Amino acid sequence: MGQSEKFWRNLVHVSLNTEENEIDCCQCMDLLDQYVDVLNTGKDPALILPEIEQHLKMCDCCHTELEALIIAVKIAMQTDD
Repeated sequence: MGQSEKFWRNLVHVSLNTEENEIDCCQCMDLLDQYVDVLNTGKDPALILPEIEQHLKMCDCCHTELEALIIAVKIAMQTDD
């Protein structure tokens, strides 16, 4: 799949999956630590933080930041032991 086709598929995906209330990247970044805390408790963040969950489904950049934060937290928890 070429870059142009990938761009258009992503645009259609995002357009079809928008919600009435959404947060932007800055708001998401400010709340990612809370999202990871919820994940670490074993609870479902989609139920507790639905706006963040929705944003992460649509935004590759924020999702990548989430993955990096999860790794950093796991490493920090291992060094605390």
